[in-house]
Amino acid sequence: MEVMPLNSEPGDLSREELLAITMAHDLRNPLAALHHLAYLMEHRFDPRHVQKMKKQLTRCESVINNVLALSGGRASDRKAITLRDLILTTIDAMPFPDEIQVEIIDEEPVVALVDAAQVSQALSNVFQNALEAQEGRAGTIRIWIGEAEQQGCIRICDGGPGLSPEDLQSLFQPRVSSKKGGVGIGLASARMMIESNHGSIEAINLPDGGAQFSIYLPKES
Repeated sequence: MEVMPLNSEPGDLSREELLAITMAHDLRNPLAALHHLAYLMEHRFDPRHVQKMKKQLTRCESVINNVLALSGGRASDRKAITLRDLILTTIDAMPFPDEIQVEIIDEEPVVALVDAAQVSQALSNVFQNALEAQEGRAGTIRIWIGEAEQQGCIRICDGGPGLSPEDLQSLFQPRVSSKKGGVGIGLASARMMIESNHGSIEAINLPDGGAQFSIYLPKES
């Protein structure tokens, strides 16, 4: 377990500090993707690269708008959207490796009332965690969509080694990471965005290996 030395304790970040670090963390992946796409276009122009760059720029804009909303500088935009559409939009904007398959089990259409941009960013962070858990191995990330505890529910299961007891205790705390070089912000940011939409997130280890993240969101009335 690695704790990043920004302050004396992992839980002592102010909301303003967490928002600032969240924006830096969540901008890192789309900016890295933009840098890679720019490199590719220097060698060979491909119109598909332009479309991918537009998606990453949209992600950057969403990150900034999300932080503004969470800081009170912009009103949240909660609207009805199906959980499946939330998942597909998030996956479409992320660069999943070719060796990773995504399997979606959609038991029934579930409509949530959320700020789609905020929840999509939270899902992106959970997906990124699932990808890192694969440690470069081929595998499948399984996503279950349905209802649980009278709420909309998304369960994301990875094929990694699972979570240690220590990880389970502090998984969503800022600045706590089990990954070498990790900053411990992605899952803390995900929790903040989900809770700002009156939802919750939890994690368990699966009996056959891997971890499962369950995200609960309010359904449309």
